[in-house]
Parts: sequence; C-alpha cells; structure tokens
Amino acid sequence: MNKTVYRKLTTDSEHIAAVKPFYENVFKNFLLRGRVVCFVLLMMVGTNVKIKAQLQTASNSIEISSLNSKSFSSFFSQSEQLIEKDSYSNFTSRTFATITSIASGLWNDPTIWSPAIVPGAGDDVIIAGGTTVTVDVNTAACLNLTIDGILNFNAGINLDVNANWINNGTFNAGTGTVTFKGATSNTISGSFPSAFNNIIVNKGTDVNSVLEANGSGAISNTGTLTITNGLFKMTTGVFRFGGNSLVTIPATGGIWVNGATFNSGDYSITNNGWIRVSSGTANFGTGSGNAVHTQNSGYFDVSGGTVNISGRLENTASTPLLTGVPGNGVSI
Repeated sequence: MNKTVYRKLTTDSEHIAAVKPFYENVFKNFLLRGRVVCFVLLMMVGTNVKIKAQLQTASNSIEISSLNSKSFSSFFSQSEQLIEKDSYSNFTSRTFATITSIASGLWNDPTIWSPAIVPGAGDDVIIAGGTTVTVDVNTAACLNLTIDGILNFNAGINLDVNANWINNGTFNAGTGTVTFKGATSNTISGSFPSAFNNIIVNKGTDVNSVLEANGSGAISNTGTLTITNGLFKMTTGVFRFGGNSLVTIPATGGIWVNGATFNSGDYSITNNGWIRVSSGTANFGTGSGNAVHTQNSGYFDVSGGTVNISGRLENTASTPLLTGVPGNGVSI
C-alpha cells in the first residue's frame, strides 16, 4: 500500500487556514442550500487520531472535534444519499423535497420557500393559502404543483411542470406558458378554474405518455396549444389550438377529445400522429378551405362524440403503425 506523507501543521492558525475554505463551502451548501453534504476528511497515519478545528465566520463559529476513522465509517454506512463527486473539495447530493411557500414573492427568491431553496424540476411545490407567488424566470420548474394560494405569471414567462397540476386556489396565467414534461402519465385537476394561456405538451417520446385534463374546476386555454411529444387527453374543459397558421401534430404526439370541447381556427391541420375523439365535441377549422390531412403513419380515430370539419378530411396515411397508436389512416 502506498503511503502519502503530509506536512505537519504546527500552529492553530495553520490548521484553520488549511481547512477553513473547505468547511465554509461545505456548511454554506448544507445550511443555505438545503443540500445533504457528504465530505471526506484525510485521515492521518495511526488510529484514534482526533482532529479539532474551529472555523470562524462573520456570523458564527463551528467546531468539529473527536472525529476518527471509526465514526466516519459509521457515518458513510448510514448515509442513504446519492453522492455526486465534483472534485476533491465538493462532494454534494441534491435530495428532492416538498417545497412550500411561506411568504409572497417571486418564484426565484429562495427566502419565500421552506426549505429556503428555489424549487427544481424534481421538487413538489405547494403554493400555500395566504401567499402569492409570481413566476418570474423561464428556468422555473417543479415536479407536482399544488396551488392553494395564488400563482401569477410575469409576461411571457414559462413554467415547466414535470408531473401533476392541482389547482385549489387562484391561477392567473397572464401571457405565460406552462410546459408539461416528464415521461409518466399525469393530470391537470383541482376544484378551482385553471385558465391557461399557452400550453405545451412535451411528455415522453410517444403517445404512451398521457396528460389528462380532468378536474371539477373549469380547465381551458386562451392562447395556443402545442403538441411536441405525448398525448393530450381532454376529458373536461374547453381547449383550442389557437394561432392563425397551419398546425402540425408530430408522429410522437396527439390529441384525445374525451368529453371536453376542442376548437381550432381558420387554418388546416396536418396529422402525423394521433387524433382521437371518443366523447365531447371537436371542431376543426372555421373556413371552407380548412382541411384535416392525416399522412405518413398518422391516425384519425373517431369512436364517439361530435366532429365538425369545416373543409375536407384527407387521408394519405399508410403503415407502419406508430408506437402506442392502434391504427393508421381514418377510422370513423
């Protein structure tokens, strides 16, 4: 076994100077960022060697004492965190949490949250009753979102929601956008109205990832609906593609009208994916020249409900079948 020899530190000031930057970084991450920090102390030759260092900061002092190889072995064996090694002086782990607003303010301000961190894509977020949170940055993201208070959007800002949306409070979309991500199937629900502006569905890699709008509170969008990946299932509410130009449904996505009302505008629709109507009402186009064209391996599938097409229904689709789609062409 190779032995590493270290220069002996002879004074208290040398001890403090040697370890202070490392521990300041560790405890800053732990106390201020809410992260679980795993760190490694270099063991000096021999057993039961005690290390004592007193770190002075502007606001407090931290004393670490009586640390030995046995205690550290126990510490690491009990740790259930996933460790990401960035460098010798930065062993950190980010654990996902439920983050609740404790004051009104901007989404990107850690002081309004408990714990005091800005939510990330893997964190469940609760907008508590009596608080108002305003989404102010396009990097805003969460896993599940529950609104019991008030959620506002600054102009043109996007929020990524990677799981479920539950609104039991007040949602003011303004000119903002909500992008639904994540490979799992999720829902938009709640007892209070969710009037979105723009909705983007970008879930998974095919229509097996379903986002279902199904709440007792009215659900709608007043801006645009964009399908990038996944299937948007509209069980309750009123929705629209919006915009004023050709809409294309990709091979990895689709819409499913399952009791809701869906509208499009004065333009045609190119369907490379899945348009499904099983209940409710689907209105495609408003002008005589507006068509629904199913092509490539797309599928236009009507098993119930009411479908109105202002122009023509065109089909040039053929095999093979798309992943998760039971047919292609037109089935009415």
